[in-house]
Amino acid sequence: MKEPMVITMAREYASGGSEIAQKVADLLGIPLYNKELITIAAKKSGLTEEAIAASENQRSGSLIYSLYMMGNTMPLADQVYILQSNVIKELASQGPCVILGRCGDYVLRERPNVLRTFVYAPVADRVGRAKVRPDAKEMPDRMWESQLAKHDRARASYYNYYTENRWGGAKNYDLCLNAALVLIPLPHIFLSVVKRIGSVTFAFSFYILTFINVSILEDCLSFSVRFAALQFSCILASILKRIVAYLYLSGSHCADRSQNQ
Repeated sequence: MKEPMVITMAREYASGGSEIAQKVADLLGIPLYNKELITIAAKKSGLTEEAIAASENQRSGSLIYSLYMMGNTMPLADQVYILQSNVIKELASQGPCVILGRCGDYVLRERPNVLRTFVYAPVADRVGRAKVRPDAKEMPDRMWESQLAKHDRARASYYNYYTENRWGGAKNYDLCLNAALVLIPLPHIFLSVVKRIGSVTFAFSFYILTFINVSILEDCLSFSVRFAALQFSCILASILKRIVAYLYLSGSHCADRSQNQ
């Protein structure tokens, strides 16, 4: 029996990855597991949600968590990692879903039918997004940049400690997304890219592609077909983008030659 398709998503802090994950899940009609993983893990373990949440981005080598062993032979952070890994594997076996963070790509590394993604964004965009959060404080942009770097270091440290990979390393993922281009409702992501390029021909091609994609995604009940449609869109988009780039460069080269003559 074929394994259900699962999407894992890691992201830089304040990159918009959480919003993208939710939109992808809504579009495909599948559940998103983010903070829900904390609730499920707490129910299964008897630990409080606060303790699990506090340990998520902490390595077991941290002094705080070494002191919080409470007689256990295994540090709390290690317990939480193993617990959440088991929860992720269980949820992935139950049906298609989106897993946000928690080393999901590595936890499911031996499982087929997993699309591993990573979301990043320009620092300026991330600062702007962080500023409008409900708990945001007034401070200069340079301090916001320091805060972003701090959060990213914590995520990287946690991921690198528990996995054999490097957090954010492109080769560890099937797809890396720049949120500056894709933080809008799917499937109009590709159309947005087209508008940024400014090619009418390319835009028309993408309009047709987007229409087909919308029809399939809205009318088809099969997740595998929906996902295949998205994959097809990505592949075709890549090919069209290369063609347009080539034509643009060729046109620019010809124009330069004409001016020189």
